[in-house]
Amino acid sequence: MRREICRISSRAGLPTGSPHRTRDDLHTTLGITLTRSWGKGKKLRLILRNHTYALNPQKSYTFFRLEGEAQKGPIRLRLYGYGIPAYLVRYFPELDSTPVRWRPAYYRSTAIGAYGRWRVGRRLWLTLEGRGKWWDYVPQFNEYDTWALWGQIRMSVSRAGVGLGVERAWARATDEPGETPLTSDDPDYSYVAYEGVGWLRLRERPEIMAEGYGRLRWFVTAKPFERDPYHVGRKDRDFRLTLRIRIPVNRRLSLSGRYRLELRRTTSPAFPEIFEVKSYNRHRFSLGFQALL
Repeated sequence: MRREICRISSRAGLPTGSPHRTRDDLHTTLGITLTRSWGKGKKLRLILRNHTYALNPQKSYTFFRLEGEAQKGPIRLRLYGYGIPAYLVRYFPELDSTPVRWRPAYYRSTAIGAYGRWRVGRRLWLTLEGRGKWWDYVPQFNEYDTWALWGQIRMSVSRAGVGLGVERAWARATDEPGETPLTSDDPDYSYVAYEGVGWLRLRERPEIMAEGYGRLRWFVTAKPFERDPYHVGRKDRDFRLTLRIRIPVNRRLSLSGRYRLELRRTTSPAFPEIFEVKSYNRHRFSLGFQALL
């Protein structure tokens, strides 16, 4: 699939080295978590992570998250916000320029959310979570600016859990005054998505976990096909299977490993060839360690 994507991209005139999600690479993550606890069950946590790609350095980015948590009896509440200051999706064509030029499409993302967890009975936990998120693209591609609302309900016991979620996203889909998403010639990334997740702890020590995730996303643009062939009638089916292991070395140090299989299958009744561009298989192998300072 990687060769096919690169071949199509080359035929479309993309600049050499244009980044793709499916390109083979070495991904290194360096993170730090700072936690301040006080009172009874109250915490403030700051998480910083830097993601670096060895062969595809344009995809490197920084992630931050700030969250506050409080617990009273069987109820745990959490408020959080997180963001990415700059992330490169890939190169997009700047259609309003003559001749058409390919430029790097960066965005910054910000999210604010809330999380509530209740203990129901002796062994069952019920979790509700919701958040709003905003993707703000560079000025050349502000038609891709998008905001979304997401919610999920989860139920879990000591060794397993399941969850169902829904997301609705609204794209700007315009880049000139007086335009509307229906009348403009810009892509409309608006979509509705439904997702399911499940996890199972296979072993306590060392801890071995299996996780599955599936999402059906379809794009809801009302544009005619000739104005937005990549989104009219398009459906994405995403699947992830993750196996992870965590081995404690001592009270302050643990080692971890992870394998993740990611699949995307894209279909469009108006554009059957989209499968060659948007569908992929991806394998991820990770090794790491966590130390308490």
